[in-house]
Amino acid sequence: MKRKANGYRWALLLAAGWGGLALGSARATVVGPMQLPGHGTVVSGGAVATGSYGAGGSGHIRVTAADTVINWGTTGGTIGTHQPGGFNIGSDAHLAITGGAGASLLNVDVSGNPSQILGMMATNIPTFVANANGITVGPGARIVAPAGLGLVAATVNEKAFAADGRLPVSFAASGPLQVAGDLVAAGGPGRSIFLAGSGAVNVAPVPNGAAHYFKPGTNVTVDGGVGGVFAAGRFVPQDGIGSATPSAAGLTTVTLRLGTEAHPYNLSLSGPNGAKPSVGTVVLANGNLVNDGVLTSSTGNLVPYLQWTGTLTNNGTILGVLDTSVTGGKVSFQGNTAGLLAYGGVVNNGTILSVSPPVHPRGHGR
Repeated sequence: MKRKANGYRWALLLAAGWGGLALGSARATVVGPMQLPGHGTVVSGGAVATGSYGAGGSGHIRVTAADTVINWGTTGGTIGTHQPGGFNIGSDAHLAITGGAGASLLNVDVSGNPSQILGMMATNIPTFVANANGITVGPGARIVAPAGLGLVAATVNEKAFAADGRLPVSFAASGPLQVAGDLVAAGGPGRSIFLAGSGAVNVAPVPNGAAHYFKPGTNVTVDGGVGGVFAAGRFVPQDGIGSATPSAAGLTTVTLRLGTEAHPYNLSLSGPNGAKPSVGTVVLANGNLVNDGVLTSSTGNLVPYLQWTGTLTNNGTILGVLDTSVTGGKVSFQGNTAGLLAYGGVVNNGTILSVSPPVHPRGHGR
């Protein structure tokens, strides 16, 4: 994304995609209604299961160190050894993850099957779930994660996370991501939600009455096949020739089903207590973007953006404040070629409206 060094006002770079959930070579297994993550091995940091893990579909994991990593396989381990393997939560199951100040957790499903979160997961620490075979958050699922959440259907660097909390994400091996549950209690002011996958990335969480899909004030990043590093609540694309975090080789379609005519989804969210916007939604697609909802952008000093390399298909409504200092549609990251990826195209089957940006003193934008 290019913009002038001074005086930019607003940019809403618009993009889109709702593809079917294709699980590639890995097939989702049947998850029992009381099932919890099984065969967990703590490979870094500290974590233990407490109480009768699995009894009545309830489980509690206490994390005792920063940047803790648990691998969930099909055999062995010390957590949930009587459960089926992998990181899965059944429709009637409840997993609680707790930790003290500074604790954080990366769950890596190495079972070879996609992860399915169909019930409830509640955590009071920054928590990531990674599975290169794909992740599904079902429509009846609920995730409570006020300290931040990551759902990464790609390959992650566990050693880097264990060393300093950085999460390099590679799409050399990756899968689809479907988010259809209740994430209203995830994130919050100063917190982040990171959603990443390849092939098909479908984001259609359940809103509350005010059309909040996440906690207000959350920084949301949706990554469709773009390699890079997630650290300190932000994702930085770092794909290039010889990169250790390559983007997906095939095109990804990211589909957003956020917002309605009555309650548009605001890509730039107001801070707490009416403060100036300080967070927003970023969508990156190494491929296509589809908008099936109603997107808008409020005034302020934040530049929310959607970026795509293929085609933006708008089936809904996009209300954007545009600025001539921004080149729209061109990605700011490199793909698996020597040059910057090409400009994306636009197919509009709905409504795209732009309004003049607010006029500030001396003609400068925020």
